[in-house]
Amino acid sequence: MKNVGELVSATARAPTMTLRCRMVQCLFASGLVLALGNISQAVVFNFENDFSKSVNTESSTWSYRWKDSFTRDGVYPLLPVFRTTWASMPYFPTWGPGPIDIQAYPMIGVNDSGAPIYDPVLDPGGLWPWPDGQSDLHPGAVTGTGQDAFAVVSWLSPLSGTVNIEMRITKLDGRGGNGVEYHVDKGSAAGNLVSGTIPYNGDTGFFWIFDVPVSVGDRLNFIIGPNGNDAYNDSTRMFIGIVPEPASLALLALGGTVALLGRKAVNASVHLHVNHQHPGSSRKHLLMARSRGGKSGAPRRPHWCQ
Repeated sequence: MKNVGELVSATARAPTMTLRCRMVQCLFASGLVLALGNISQAVVFNFENDFSKSVNTESSTWSYRWKDSFTRDGVYPLLPVFRTTWASMPYFPTWGPGPIDIQAYPMIGVNDSGAPIYDPVLDPGGLWPWPDGQSDLHPGAVTGTGQDAFAVVSWLSPLSGTVNIEMRITKLDGRGGNGVEYHVDKGSAAGNLVSGTIPYNGDTGFFWIFDVPVSVGDRLNFIIGPNGNDAYNDSTRMFIGIVPEPASLALLALGGTVALLGRKAVNASVHLHVNHQHPGSSRKHLLMARSRGGKSGAPRRPHWCQ
């Protein structure tokens, strides 16, 4: 978990924006000092920063799970084994269903080595490395079942209120395959917040899911699955940042003008990922907002701020 006060410097590195977005960014910067007194204790949950190599339990705030079917019912067993090596790679930190030479997939890990990790046999040129500080979720065939499986990162809410979620999903292995599917569910598929697919070399760019109500004990499940029934080359980075609404409101406590110009544009100038590398050439930020004209509970529609 990161203190929101540590994220202030992100404003200086925001991408090129429209005039409307720039106006909000300037207002944000000018009022930030006033707001800091209120947000200094606000909590941000960051999957990659919070990743644990030793703790994975039912009561963990973040847990690492799997499903040996494509049923998104909210029931996902814990990945029971943490592995530190794999084949020709002397360090490969991942949770999995069994020993890596017997049951490698699905796997979930974060590279904390301080350097990119790559396979010197399959990728001797290091063209598709696992970047330092980033996660790797890989769905895959479950030994003995002939069926591919979901990799699931689950967040157990320690609070009751409203949260905003920032995400980015990037394929790490672009050597082939047919891409991956992703889902964000509150509980099960019945509580779906967003779903989609990306191709073998795809990248969603950063996007937000706003105004998600949670109660203590609720689960938000972040799922990577094979696109169809093909899990080859499916290593995928999933950035997840969760901000409880009081923190977001404190960031926006800069006066009525900012509020009128739009909370989403303010959020476009401040990101939770200031300590990470992010591959991909897109300079757009996909802001996911609740559709005003759609059915209640319908998936969010995108709004772009450039």
